[in-house]
Amino acid sequence: MFKTEELDQLLKIFPRQAPSQNIQQQISNQYVNLEATILRAKVLRSIAPLDLNYVIQSAIKQDDMNVAYLFSPFILANLNKKMIYSTPFTPMISDLLLPFYQLQHHTQIHIDRTLESLNLYLDIFKFDDDLDFIFFKLIQAVCRSDTSKIFILTYLKIDLEVLNRISHFLNVKIYVINQQTKDTAFTSKQIDLKKLLFKRKDDLHQKLCHDFSQINVPLIMLTHGFSAKQAHHLIEDMFYSEHIFEKISVYAEYIQTQIQNVNIMKRLEISLI
Repeated sequence: MFKTEELDQLLKIFPRQAPSQNIQQQISNQYVNLEATILRAKVLRSIAPLDLNYVIQSAIKQDDMNVAYLFSPFILANLNKKMIYSTPFTPMISDLLLPFYQLQHHTQIHIDRTLESLNLYLDIFKFDDDLDFIFFKLIQAVCRSDTSKIFILTYLKIDLEVLNRISHFLNVKIYVINQQTKDTAFTSKQIDLKKLLFKRKDDLHQKLCHDFSQINVPLIMLTHGFSAKQAHHLIEDMFYSEHIFEKISVYAEYIQTQIQNVNIMKRLEISLI
């Protein structure tokens, strides 16, 4: 897949299993010259402003505490950080975001335009294999010349020594955050967004707010340099002040408008044929 020795290390970040041939072929089909694209992005990073944070998360299962990270792009966007957040579509994601907008129908939305307008873009779609998903999104992230930091949130085993060499070579910071594996004290159906994202909370949602904030602390520390205590207080305040809800609502309204515009253009094109 790669001729350059340093880039070939990308295929070795998972010590137990290599990315499948299918995903390697899919990536090769997507990029006319993958190596040139990655190396060009590397060069541009040294001369252009860097401001994009790219979060890649393993699939979020039902009753999974790691659903806390789903709120990270809205938290960071509120802190004026540009964010692309990507995770496979699962029922847990659907339960939380589908009430806001058509989650699976914005593949034709212009990513850079959305980033410029809202500081964030949610890249969520169906994907069966977690390892291939992480690899696929990592390649996409390093192909962007504006990517400054990449966060990989996963339970998969990753060779950090290999990843650090890649990070140094490509002039982009790459962090791995191990996902929570402890049992949860809630079920997905118990989450009430009006209680989680608004000021008035019962005991369950007070605890969820505290735990979700704690889980997101490392991201805020790495992007802003805050202490753990400062980061936790800041995140928890957003859950109580409705800032996260407001950001989700604005994002959803923007995406819905873009979807409608795309559908209108399609109908116009069909009518002109």
